[in-house]
Amino acid sequence: MPGPDEDFITLLWHHTCFTWSSASRLKEVYLNGKKITEETTEANSTVPINGILVLGQDQDSLGGGFVIDQSFAGKIYRLEILKRKLSADEVAEMYEAGMCEYPTRSVDVVLDWEDFLDAKRSGKVKTISAGCSKWEVLASFVGQEITPKLIKFLDKYF
Repeated sequence: MPGPDEDFITLLWHHTCFTWSSASRLKEVYLNGKKITEETTEANSTVPINGILVLGQDQDSLGGGFVIDQSFAGKIYRLEILKRKLSADEVAEMYEAGMCEYPTRSVDVVLDWEDFLDAKRSGKVKTISAGCSKWEVLASFVGQEITPKLIKFLDKYF
C-alpha cells in the first residue's frame, strides 16, 4: 500500500483514508495524512443500494468466495464511512489529531465506529482496547521521570 517514497513501519499506528467522489470520478488513498495514489474511476460509477460491506477479507464473488490466505491480519480502529469526499486538508487534520482523538460527530457520517462494533462479525475477530482512555494513558507513565516534555504532552492530552 505505501508509495515508493513512504516508509511503512509495522507495529505502529497508521492512519489510512480512502476517498472517492462519483462526480469527480477520482479515488485517492492517503497514508498518514499524505496522498499516496489516485485513480480515475469509470463514468457513472455508484455504490449499489443494499450492498454488502466486507472488512478484512477479499471476496472473489459478491458476499462470498473467501480464501483464508487473503484475510487481513491486523487492527482496525475508529473506522468511519462518510457520505462525502474529504479534502486533502481534512485527511491531514485527522492524521495529525492522532489515533485517540475522535473526530467531531458530523452529519456526514453514514457508519461510525460504534456501528461496526455492533455489527455481525465472522471469523477470528476480537475486540481489544486501543489504550485511548485517559486512565490507560496515565498508567503508561507510572515510574517515568517527570520532564518538561512529559508535562507538555499531558497538558495537550488532558
